[in-house]
Amino acid sequence: MKAQKGNYKKSAILCLFTFGIIVFCSFQVCAMELNETQKEVWKTVEATWDSFLKGDFEAIKALALEGSLKWWPDLWYPRKKNFWHGIYYEKTAFNKPVSYELKPVAIQIVGDVATVFYYYKWKGEKKSDYLKNREFSTYIKQDGKWRLFGSMTSSCDIIPDCPAEFY
Repeated sequence: MKAQKGNYKKSAILCLFTFGIIVFCSFQVCAMELNETQKEVWKTVEATWDSFLKGDFEAIKALALEGSLKWWPDLWYPRKKNFWHGIYYEKTAFNKPVSYELKPVAIQIVGDVATVFYYYKWKGEKKSDYLKNREFSTYIKQDGKWRLFGSMTSSCDIIPDCPAEFY
């Protein structure tokens, strides 16, 4: 029986060690260093936010592909480009942004397609509390530039219900 207890201890130690390596590696992936292509995509994300802060809606519009979709956290359906860039204007008119913070979580690139997962928060003139959200965006490289193809934002604080007809 003592031999079996020793085997269990060794197995338990091996399992804990393996678990520790898995956890450590997963943190490394989330805190990864960006390669040059990922940095290029991330600069496009930052450019969108800089334009939002400046109120430059034409620049925001130029960063998106025609027909792209954006799903805002306070809407229950995605909007097409010609509508969603106006929401940037509406949000700014209601609560002009004064600061923001971005935190990339993961950027994956396959060919000319990139997916970007990140957290963001921003303060406005009328609402001094940070609005905290998470975002998933898809970019396509076209004519040497990364352009937004679609994105979905979800509140970190409030998740809206899906429409009743979904259930």
